[in-house]
Amino acid sequence: MVFFALKNLCMRKLLLIVLSVLLLTPVFSTNLDEGVKATTSITGKVIDKQTGEALTGVSVKLTGLNLTVYSDFDGNFVVDNILPGKYELFVSMLTYEKMNKENFSVEQGNNNFLNIELEPLK
Repeated sequence: MVFFALKNLCMRKLLLIVLSVLLLTPVFSTNLDEGVKATTSITGKVIDKQTGEALTGVSVKLTGLNLTVYSDFDGNFVVDNILPGKYELFVSMLTYEKMNKENFSVEQGNNNFLNIELEPLK
């Protein structure tokens, strides 16, 4: 008789847990979907203004997000997972003039591509 009571108690707890999970899952999933925002990216290429050669290791910083990426061997860079909006970019490399691009508009679904030409220091 005691075994039956324990088994029955365990079954009740299990049933309660399963029902709780089933009832609360739609509530949590609805809240998660509302909080997800569409992100986009910025891509670009950095070249030497005089020679047209790709520049490697150029720092491209989004100052509002405190996020920095660097150009690869072909001068290309990618900034992923940012929200659409206006940003300020600060581009720099040793022996080149620094560049500041204010109010760069990033839009969802658009080609957010930047050609950046840096001029060598004189």
